[in-house]
Amino acid sequence: MDPTTIPDDNRGPGLVAAAWAMGFAGCCLLALRMYSRVKIIKRTGLDDWTMVIAVILALVTNIIVTLMVHHGVGRHTMHLGENQRANAVYMIWLSVPFSPGSAAFGKVSIALLLIRLMNRNKVYEAFLWVLIFLLFAITLVLVIITFAQCTPVTFLWDRVRVPPPSGNCWDPAIQQNFGYFQGAFSAASDLFLALFPILIMWDLQMPLRVKAGICFLMSLGVV
Repeated sequence: MDPTTIPDDNRGPGLVAAAWAMGFAGCCLLALRMYSRVKIIKRTGLDDWTMVIAVILALVTNIIVTLMVHHGVGRHTMHLGENQRANAVYMIWLSVPFSPGSAAFGKVSIALLLIRLMNRNKVYEAFLWVLIFLLFAITLVLVIITFAQCTPVTFLWDRVRVPPPSGNCWDPAIQQNFGYFQGAFSAASDLFLALFPILIMWDLQMPLRVKAGICFLMSLGVV
């Protein structure tokens, strides 16, 4: 295909802008949270520090996204040189531990917060601890599968070179299907963590109208 027939559009800057806008919002919310916990309540919990880790991993992801765009992500591959393509693919794979890791730590932070609010309900706590274990385990397996699928590991990104170096990979369906599973589990855990607080609030001693309003606000996390 003739590269001159394909417009050299670059959607990378929009991707970078969106990533850093969300990163800035996340940092602001985290700063407010930590200020209230450290200065006002004068006590922090494990849920606070896991959220700090989540934001740090998200910022690392944003740095990698910026480097992705620098190496050509957002442009058609026909307009990229061989080194640009290899470097862009390398950056994409490099983001795998950080982006899902950030999401996992964020969910774990919410689960730990709910455990703290449980008032020693053992059944609810058990569900949340199982969820925390699964979030970490599934994310770890995803990272292992990603970087173990090719031998040598550099073949993950160098295979886009012409001619490609020697190397071999598993059936791509293995990593793809587990990626689908991880994404589905992540979405299901989002839904669970958005609706689960309703069970806690419903047991509190407060007027029904107030209780219903708070539960409605908490359930907005489903969106």
